[in-house]
Amino acid sequence: MESVVISMGMSKVSEIASSVIGDSISNIKNWGNVFYNAQDHGVFPGGADVTTKLQYLVNLAKSTGRTSIFLSHGDYYVTGLTNDDGIYFFGDNAKFVGGYDRVIYQMGNPSVERGKSSPMTYNYTPNRGGLLQFIQGDDTQPSTAGVVPSVYIQRVDRSLTADDPGHLITPLYVAHKRLPGGTGWLYSGLFYLEDQSNTGTAQSAAVAGMAYAKNKTAVWGVYGDAYKFSSEATITGAEFDSQNHSGVHDFYNDANPVGVPFSCGVWLNPAGGAISSFGLGVGGGAIPNIFDCGIYIKSALNYGIDVQATPQTIIRFKNGAKRASDQTFNGIGLDTGINANYGIADHTGAIHLWSNKLAFGDIDDYGYMKYNDTNKYLEFYFGGVRRGYLDLSGTDHAL
Repeated sequence: MESVVISMGMSKVSEIASSVIGDSISNIKNWGNVFYNAQDHGVFPGGADVTTKLQYLVNLAKSTGRTSIFLSHGDYYVTGLTNDDGIYFFGDNAKFVGGYDRVIYQMGNPSVERGKSSPMTYNYTPNRGGLLQFIQGDDTQPSTAGVVPSVYIQRVDRSLTADDPGHLITPLYVAHKRLPGGTGWLYSGLFYLEDQSNTGTAQSAAVAGMAYAKNKTAVWGVYGDAYKFSSEATITGAEFDSQNHSGVHDFYNDANPVGVPFSCGVWLNPAGGAISSFGLGVGGGAIPNIFDCGIYIKSALNYGIDVQATPQTIIRFKNGAKRASDQTFNGIGLDTGINANYGIADHTGAIHLWSNKLAFGDIDDYGYMKYNDTNKYLEFYFGGVRRGYLDLSGTDHAL
């Protein structure tokens, strides 16, 4: 048998050996205590069953407190593993074959989907993941990872200086810019969730956020800024669209507004066992940092506002209605609308008191008027004593 000899100088051999050894030492220093390389433990691609060897490596990782195993390019024949909860596989264009259905997070060519990476049927975005993709399960082989997140980011901070909006501290930062001439919609982040459960107890949230306030800090569950730098720009701090595409109208049920099923644009729910200060705050700054209109309501079919709580005061105008200190502008507590139409039925009107009081004065010197449905009187009281009345019954007569 003829042998082949490749000759090179000792200096070249030393250079290559030094490079390989240097890379290996560097990798061990940087990554040796972070994850396991499957090939270092006899797990190779190529068709041979490596279930037993990979199971050993999974058990080793769990016993040593590591959570990641790296798989190089290729197909790994694995029939099934146990004790693999909390273990993450990542690789360079690698995938499992043989029946094991855990996902391998890809690092190499992110445009090539490996493992359980068939496009999900609800994903309507054809150009997803141009640089990086994490795909876990599909409609035919859904993931069984349960509460284990697909991506987990943890950071513990003890910041010292420059804690202000100009020096944001965040574990995840996404920046997106459109240059002049661009058209269409932009999203800094899009969270798409599709719930196909057929049980009435299932609940889903497209974006869920929790912020814990301890000691003297102040936190926001959700915070969003929309900055306007052009008079032609339109901004909205937050928009919540409640889109009912079921074909069935969800009419408002005033007897049980939150009876299932219902649809709602924004839900403010206090929790925790202690009283919260207020449900909705508008403004809070001084001129010019104010809204010209505090609350704008449109497209309400039956009720603009339905207050079913029983507070001590339902609506309070603490400081009255004024815009300037001299009180020369507007000054109307309740404007029922110059062009408003309240119908022609007897019970309709700008204000309907039913049999309730219309009070005036202060708590020590007060009066009120009310309608007496028994004798059809409009009665006037002062100091708790009836002082007169108007008889609204009988034929038309002068009052």
